[in-house]
Amino acid sequence: MTLSADDVACITEFFNFVDADGTGYITAEEIETACQVDTDGDGSITRSEVVESARPWIEAFTAQDLDQDQRISLAELLEYNASSV
Repeated sequence: MTLSADDVACITEFFNFVDADGTGYITAEEIETACQVDTDGDGSITRSEVVESARPWIEAFTAQDLDQDQRISLAELLEYNASSV
């Protein structure tokens, strides 16, 4: 299946947000940074909060890293999502 233009735009926006260093690839470290959440509301983010909030994303990262090179290109992200539709 093919993705709609809206789907491609949404995935591209997400990709560009997470790809903080602008290399054209998303790394596991960038996913952890993007997912930092103060889940207990104490004003600080602990390592356990980062790990817990990033866990689903890291699992998705593993599935979406189609060539298993420890980074995801926009092409891989689009290909993965097109095959999931």
